[in-house]
Amino acid sequence: MVQLQEFLTDKDLAKLLGISLDIVRSLRKRGKGIDYYRFGRNIRYHRDDVLKYINKNKHELQR
Repeated sequence: MVQLQEFLTDKDLAKLLGISLDIVRSLRKRGKGIDYYRFGRNIRYHRDDVLKYINKNKHELQR
């Protein structure tokens, strides 16, 4: 099971969100995904940015 650590890889993020690795990469390339850091060739997502993205995409039902 993937735990929410300080930085996540594309693979970790896909597993955490329950989406495919291709979708994670596609969203990033289209500028619609989560803010990320580049360390050399490596892409990493910060824990706080992941939580912000999750909360931003919450859809509340009208009651």
